[in-house]
Parts: sequence; C-alpha cells; structure tokens
Amino acid sequence: MSPEYKLRPGKESDVPALLEIYDYEVKNGVATFDYDTPSLEQRVQWFRTTFDATHPITVAVDKDDKAVGYCGLCRYNAKRGYDRTVEITLYIHREHQRKGLGYALTDDILKQARSLGYKDVIAGDNKGSVTLFERFGFKTSGFFPGIGYKFGRELDVVYSQLKLV
Repeated sequence: MSPEYKLRPGKESDVPALLEIYDYEVKNGVATFDYDTPSLEQRVQWFRTTFDATHPITVAVDKDDKAVGYCGLCRYNAKRGYDRTVEITLYIHREHQRKGLGYALTDDILKQARSLGYKDVIAGDNKGSVTLFERFGFKTSGFFPGIGYKFGRELDVVYSQLKLV
C-alpha cells in the first residue's frame, strides 16, 4: 500500500464517502447488482445495522482522512447456526484502485476475523476480486452461471470460502 494512505476503523462520518464509492459501482460496475443508489439515510442505516464490535469495517483514507476504500465483515446469515461465518465486502474508489489498498484492507479485516474467532469467511466474488481473494487462500465453493443481470447481460457469480480454522 502506498504511504499516502492509512487504514483505520470505519466510522459513521465516513458514510458519505462510502456511498460515493458504492454509487459508482451501482451506476458503472458489476461488483453489486443494485440498480439504484441508496440514499444517504439508507446507507447510514446500513452502516449502523451491519457493523459493530463483532462485525468490523476498516477504511483506507487519503492524506485528508477521506475514505477511499473499505472492507468489512458482515453477517453471513441471521440464523444462529451461522454465527461463526462472516461475509467479506470490499470496495475501492475507482481513482485509488491498483495501489495495494484491496490487499491491505483484506489483510487487515482477515486478521480481525481470526482474532474474533470466526471459522469461515465467504466472498461473493466478481471478476476483479477473485484473484485478490485467491492470494489469501480463498477457494471457489460455488459457481452460479448467469444468475445476475445488469447492463443488458447475464452475469456469473462465484462464491469463495476461506477456512480460518
């Protein structure tokens, strides 16, 4: 990661920057199959209900302390039997990609997952993140051809799993 960036825990005041990052993917990318950008109020609610002491979020910030990327651990499934499994979410601002932020954020959040005692981390991968997650030992555990649809085309979804213990 370039020294112009640093990592820190995410906070609610980061939500506008996180929304900006997400909005670009909604409108231009296939990292999400959302068609409509959530409102700021919806994204604040998402932040409040998704992240906590056992489901952390780490942000990469620039020299002005503006979030330019984020990686978090989300509940995989609300059923109690899945409490030892989390899903990883990772987004990097388009102008800050290919600078080592994805690797640094993923490394940080996986260290937190281990320290929190999680057994498995699940990733719903798009083409760009498959290679990154493979570097950390994620293995393909599910492939669903053509189940997503965006920008007039069917899209495949790959699920990967990292066994922590």
